[in-house]
Amino acid sequence: MLSIFLVVLLFIVAYYVYKFVVVPRRLKAHYVKSYKNKGYRVLELPYQPMGAPYFEMMARSEKEKGDTFYNHKHSFHQYDMIISNVLNHVELVLLNEKLIKETMSQDRLTTLHKHHGPYGIFLMIIERGIVVVEDQ
Repeated sequence: MLSIFLVVLLFIVAYYVYKFVVVPRRLKAHYVKSYKNKGYRVLELPYQPMGAPYFEMMARSEKEKGDTFYNHKHSFHQYDMIISNVLNHVELVLLNEKLIKETMSQDRLTTLHKHHGPYGIFLMIIERGIVVVEDQ
C-alpha cells in the first residue's frame, strides 16, 4: 500500500514540476530565441516558479526610487522587449513602438465579444428575432 502511495505521489510531483517549471522555461526560451533571431533586443528576466520577477522589479523600483517605471526610463530604453513570467505563464512586455503597433494592428487582433453577464441568454434571444416595441 505504501509503495502505491509513493508511486502516485511521485507522478503528482513529476506532473507539477513539468507543468510549473519545464514547460514555462521551454516556452520562455523559445520566445527569447525567436525574437532575438528576428533582430529584436530582448531582456530576459530570470524564471521564478510561481513568482513575478517583472512586477517585483517594478515594486522594488517604486519603493527605492519613488517611480514604478524608473528602470524603463533609465535602464531598459535600449531593449525592444522584456520576457519574464507571472506564476507559470510567460509574460512579454513590449517596449518598441514599432513592435507594439505591429502586434496590436487591427488585422492581427481577434474580435472580442462583450460578456453580457446573467442576461446573456435574454440578449441572445432578442437578437434572434423577438419583436420589441418601444413607445407606441
